[in-house]
Amino acid sequence: MRRRKAACRQTSPDIEDIYLWRSLLSLLAKAFLTAYMLPCLHGD
Repeated sequence: MRRRKAACRQTSPDIEDIYLWRSLLSLLAKAFLTAYMLPCLHGD
C-alpha cells in the first residue's frame, strides 16, 4: 500500500494540493459567511 501511495504521489502530486486548497477555501467561505451573517442575526 505504501508503494502504491508513493507511485500515485509521483504521478500526480498536485491532487493533494487541490484537495488542500479546496478545504481551505471552504473553511474561509464558512468563516466569511458566519462573520457576515452574525451582525444580521444580532440585529434582529
